[in-house]
Amino acid sequence: MALVVYLENAMKDLRLFAFFWLLFAVYRVVFMAGMESFAEDNAFKEEGMAALTVGGALSLKTAGLVALFGFAFQTLPSTLLTGFKKEIPKVLGTLREKFGAVFIFIFTLLFMGRFPYYKVFGATYDRQVFMGLNDDVTSVVTMLFAEYGLHWFLLLDLAVTYGLFKLLKKFLVLSNYELKLQNKVSELSANKKIIIAAVLAAFTFFFGMFARFGGAFSYAKGVNWENACNLKDKFLNECILDDGQALYRAWSMEVRMKDGEIIGVYPASINEFVNAANVETAEDLTPFLTHYSSGARIDKPEHIFIIVGETFAAWPLFDEYASIGAGRYIKELSKEDNALFYPIAIPNGEYTAVALTGFMTGILDMNVRVNYQPKSFEKPYVTAMAPQFENLGYKTKFWYGGTLSWDSMGDLARAQGFDEAHGYPEFGGKKQNTWGTTDEQLFNAIYKNLEISEPAVHLIMTTSSHPPFNMDLSKEGIDPAETEAKLADFSDVKDIKNLATELSYYNYMDKQIYNFIKQAYATYPKSLFVVTGDHSIRMLMSVKPTDTEKVAVPLLFYGYGVNRNLLPKTSLPMHASIVPTLIELISPANTKYYSIVPSLFRRTDFALMDKYYYDGNGVKELYKVNSSGEAAYESFKLKTISWWMVSK
Repeated sequence: MALVVYLENAMKDLRLFAFFWLLFAVYRVVFMAGMESFAEDNAFKEEGMAALTVGGALSLKTAGLVALFGFAFQTLPSTLLTGFKKEIPKVLGTLREKFGAVFIFIFTLLFMGRFPYYKVFGATYDRQVFMGLNDDVTSVVTMLFAEYGLHWFLLLDLAVTYGLFKLLKKFLVLSNYELKLQNKVSELSANKKIIIAAVLAAFTFFFGMFARFGGAFSYAKGVNWENACNLKDKFLNECILDDGQALYRAWSMEVRMKDGEIIGVYPASINEFVNAANVETAEDLTPFLTHYSSGARIDKPEHIFIIVGETFAAWPLFDEYASIGAGRYIKELSKEDNALFYPIAIPNGEYTAVALTGFMTGILDMNVRVNYQPKSFEKPYVTAMAPQFENLGYKTKFWYGGTLSWDSMGDLARAQGFDEAHGYPEFGGKKQNTWGTTDEQLFNAIYKNLEISEPAVHLIMTTSSHPPFNMDLSKEGIDPAETEAKLADFSDVKDIKNLATELSYYNYMDKQIYNFIKQAYATYPKSLFVVTGDHSIRMLMSVKPTDTEKVAVPLLFYGYGVNRNLLPKTSLPMHASIVPTLIELISPANTKYYSIVPSLFRRTDFALMDKYYYDGNGVKELYKVNSSGEAAYESFKLKTISWWMVSK
């Protein structure tokens, strides 16, 4: 009996799922038709179907959430009570319909509201939702009624909800075929019922996973709000999100803004840290952040390229791992006369977004997501790189092999003064995996852009050295099996096959960076290249890596004006020192610029990153018993200054 009850309810849950999935599709089409003027010319022709199909996959998540309420609060309780031969409360028999009515009302109201919301903010619900909630709520509600006629929306919503609810009730009525199926199951033997129950349990699980991951059975292959919006047209990207997913995006952004335990930030000590009095605002820090260049060390390059390689760790380049053969191309570049190489540099943090925001804003990581702070989108920070290079006569361009919507990188780049921002949809790259296009296509697009480019500084972020790994590397002459065989000589490798794959994609990235540098340098010999990695963490050699292996990334200066003695070999490089170093290299004497840390021309005692420091004798962990107290103090200082700039 319990099996029959479960089957009946499960079929109704599937119908509830289908109803809302279709409702989201209809609302998406209506919104696209009603707001088509916001799309670029030919956008519907070129990408309209893609918006519908990707949006349909994404809405599996939202429809699944609705169905989950019916499953959890009606299907399971009814099945369990029947199994214990207890009477089913009448309320359980109508919960699914009631949940349906509530969700119809909510999603219909959100659908109606997205029209004026998009006209004002140019987006389907985003961070502005929570900014409004943090505002004067009374004023916001008053505005909604007075300016946007919320009362009329509510009345219309009630009418539409009533009609759709009547339709839902009919939709939930099982067909004759489904009723016959129930009867057949009830007549089966006990053994066959057990088999049917196992099949139903497996189907329920896999269907739930399929909906949860947006049309796949894993995060890497599924669709979610962070990787779905990769079309060229901004309007169609927003159409991909149903209102549930749009609100989830807004909520995720709000959580990230508040996320992170702020270790090592001491606001009460700000005056001590900057040797000043009465520091109250971020602007009060400007004198401390001000530097003056000593005079140009090299002639001004035509182009400057700051290339940040995805997981471009330093350890594969170390002598003890030379037999693996990783990173051969950056090693070749580092040996040339027009190269200066630091085998160990400290990244801005442990994540790609932290590395990029550090370059864009000049602010160090202090466990506050700079790219989710409202202040970051108001105007450039005084330490932002783009305005400072523009003062030296350069355009500034951000290039990313993924989508600009990821972690708001496109919006942040523009807000921080970049003239241009290009993700793979913008430069016409072919999508390779969840995160974007191949490094080859990224660099081809950049090289092609140089034909029409004025003198520019290019900040470039690659993507290929990141899972999911789904390229045919044999076309690049790279065989993971060869790397796997070489790794067998190392006894402490935690997962030889997986590491061999990661190193193979590392080598692919290394090769593409090399090809681009050689091609661009041959055509534009007045070009200066800086190559580093976003982080090392994730691709680790052993079960117990050293702190240096865990943290360090390489740093290469190459090209126009560079030689092996250009910078002090004893300098302790970190991401935050790269931009001030470039400014010092090319600026006339007494050029004013702003930076939290000095350039590499000035010897510092430490390079710092969150919980680690580098003192020239390897990377070490802060806050340990034997760690340097001076390094910890310097870390507190830099983190507090960075926090003050973002928060005050």
